Amino acid sequence: MSSPSKRREMDLMKLMMSDYKVEMINDGMQEFYVDFNGPSESLYNGGVWRIRVELPDAYPYKSPSIGFVNKIYHPNVDEMSGSVCLDVINQTWSPMFDLVNVFEVFLPQLLLYPNPSDPLNGEAAALMMRDRTAYEQRVKGHTARLRPSAHPPHTTTSFDVREEYSNAFRTESYNEFWARVLDLTYNPSSSSSVRLPSYRLFVDQLLDPDQSRATSSLSSASSPLERALLTDYFSETASASSLCGLLLKDVEKLRLRYRPFRSALRASAGSLPAKILTDITGPPSPLGPTSPTRVRFRAVQSACGGLIARLESGLARARAELRLVRNFKRGLGLSLAALAASVSALAVCAATHGLAALMAAPVLMLLGLGSGRRLKRVAARLDLATKGAYILNKDLDTISRLVTRLNDEFEHALVMARFCLERLRIGEGSRRSGREEAVARMRKNESSFTERLDELEEHLYLCFMTINRARGLVVKELLKHG
Repeated sequence: MSSPSKRREMDLMKLMMSDYKVEMINDGMQEFYVDFNGPSESLYNGGVWRIRVELPDAYPYKSPSIGFVNKIYHPNVDEMSGSVCLDVINQTWSPMFDLVNVFEVFLPQLLLYPNPSDPLNGEAAALMMRDRTAYEQRVKGHTARLRPSAHPPHTTTSFDVREEYSNAFRTESYNEFWARVLDLTYNPSSSSSVRLPSYRLFVDQLLDPDQSRATSSLSSASSPLERALLTDYFSETASASSLCGLLLKDVEKLRLRYRPFRSALRASAGSLPAKILTDITGPPSPLGPTSPTRVRFRAVQSACGGLIARLESGLARARAELRLVRNFKRGLGLSLAALAASVSALAVCAATHGLAALMAAPVLMLLGLGSGRRLKRVAARLDLATKGAYILNKDLDTISRLVTRLNDEFEHALVMARFCLERLRIGEGSRRSGREEAVARMRKNESSFTERLDELEEHLYLCFMTINRARGLVVKELLKHG
């Protein structure tokens, strides 16, 4: 992947697969937040900062723009805007670096070795040069206010999808696969003929765990609602996996159809044979907007959106019931404590009520504890399924864009081929220069089209991996208490 947009996507995915929390600002790939912890050996140890990152269009040839969202007391960071001195990155940046290097090298170096001679915060720079002890105390005071609470508040049902993606799939097998993708992507000696056949060998056997195993695990579901939601989840993810298989087959059809045309383009000095042009302009594109696969794709996308809504509703209900059980247990404990404290003042009354409470307590506590454990398991399973559905939905959005872009390029090649074929039919004459110009344009776009095929095929295979991983996590959670 040599273009800036592809390198951006690759580096961002690598950052998300690391230990950093990444939150996208919008649907694009160029602006996002990253949570950054102060280096342990620095004055900023224990502090957590939110860093805003903006990737320029020319990334990685131009360095990313970074800024602190929450305040930091540092000579080279503007205290009000959070902007970082440009020289910190620009002087040493090169396309060899990636986004992980920003947070593992550049920012730690910035916090470890401030430069008061080139300040953005004049007060901090002056204090550092005048009284180092006072400066260090000031930094530590600022940092102490940014340490996360030892008892964070209860979180809501919303979550950062990309953080959950990173947490759910940060596994050894996935990282090994991702490292292989990176190696094959940046290794110029590898070609599509070497790295892509494995994507087509086991299309029909890729779903793991398969539907029979997933369905059998549902016997551990605690309620009809949970069973219905997880049945829908396994069904929709199986449909998405099957859809990815169909897309892979359509990509292969398109590749086989395009291959003779590509060979002729590379061998031709000018015009193309009529047979080659006729073959390429024959049947409609298998990835066209009205093709059976694209129609099914839209149906799967719509079903996935509905699944997310149902899972979110079920998860919210389970968590609400769990909070109710916890509040009941807490209230019961307070009532018993108050009852015990009043025994000396109201001996007879306390004995009467205490006897009733003690008789009821075992039943109520058993109900509360049992229900609490059950609801906690239900919430954990639905949470995993919701995350998996969110990730699948994002993958389908990306695949949709890749398919549309690939088909647009193929349709453009068809228009050029039809133009050349028409010129051949009406004879050479003065039309020759126009035909040769069209061939030259097709030759120029040939490598781009091949890259689009490879890119879509790679992402489809990644989608298989994420679907299987998410299904496996849900099945594992079901069988844990089965």
